[in-house]
Amino acid sequence: MGMEVIHFDTIFNGVSWNSSVNHFIDIAGGPPSIRLYFYFTSSGAVGTGQARSLSISSNIGTMWFNGYFQNDTIRSSVDSLLQYDSSWTYPYHLFLTYTFGCGLGADEPVDTVLVDSFHPFLYSSGELIDTTAYQDVGSFTDKARLNWTTMGSALNDSTFLQGEFDYLNNCLDLEPVEPFFVAFKMRTLTSFRRGWVKLQMVGPWSIRVDHVALEP
Repeated sequence: MGMEVIHFDTIFNGVSWNSSVNHFIDIAGGPPSIRLYFYFTSSGAVGTGQARSLSISSNIGTMWFNGYFQNDTIRSSVDSLLQYDSSWTYPYHLFLTYTFGCGLGADEPVDTVLVDSFHPFLYSSGELIDTTAYQDVGSFTDKARLNWTTMGSALNDSTFLQGEFDYLNNCLDLEPVEPFFVAFKMRTLTSFRRGWVKLQMVGPWSIRVDHVALEP
């Protein structure tokens, strides 16, 4: 009740090749003003694919994000398929699928261990915010699902190699269908104000910034 609401209702679009979109939201809470920073980008070389991420950041000591720390163990697996056409003509195609992520089974080899990774709680409408979970992390970045396919290369005169890379970022799902809320508290001249920003991933390269709400 009585929240100060700053409406944006704006969709920010990137493109699927080598682009970025940055958006700053100034919240006047007493000097220094607080900024929430949204960032997503695609990058890569021709034929090797794209990646995208979403970041929210502020200055340490001015903004506390609501979330948790955990060690993320990234596992990896490789699947291969040698494909021939019906006439068995050259070149044969060797397809390799490289999969990385938290969603793989414990029997897969460990690729990377990310120690003390911060993840924000992604609240749904109607949920209560955990008021004990504010962390002074300054910023965080989490990648959405990455998927791309290489153009391939000839191994020899009879075999053509084509690889597909799939990064399953199940450590934190940043692609919910429904809108989600990232909660924070910010320092003012005399106290703190708690609030949230309402976001929604609306396409492969788009994010909707709905509003920021602050307690009085």
